[in-house]
Amino acid sequence: MTGGEVFEAMYALRRTIGLLITGTAAAGALSACGAVDASEKPTDPRPPAEITVRAAITDDGVHISPTRIGGGPIRLIFSNQTTRAVRGSLAGGDADRRRTRQPIVPGSTATITTIVSKGSYRVIAGKGNERSATLTVGAERESSDGDLFLP
Repeated sequence: MTGGEVFEAMYALRRTIGLLITGTAAAGALSACGAVDASEKPTDPRPPAEITVRAAITDDGVHISPTRIGGGPIRLIFSNQTTRAVRGSLAGGDADRRRTRQPIVPGSTATITTIVSKGSYRVIAGKGNERSATLTVGAERESSDGDLFLP
């Protein structure tokens, strides 16, 4: 081995060791970024996971599924299966009446997102209660603390 080859081998070894030290230090710094002090973590449980209630608006009335749920956040999806535009709403319980922003055109959907508590609610299509269904809400659902892939 000549002197130049030895020098190149030493230089490569120093560069490799330097990269290893830099990588280890960076990994240590990044792992510390995710550390949360227990005193800074909130102690309240997360709210229940949102569930979806579907409301099909037909010429025969409003059909919902499920008809019984536990309290907590819901996403109420209206599906207009009639030939005229209608507005969907949710009334009852502790909340004021909630309506879809625009009339739901035939063959389209609209969504209301809200939080419901124990009580009885009416899922209504149109202005009066002539086309409605009853949504029964029981005790609040369990916390979503253990659920994965939630926002």
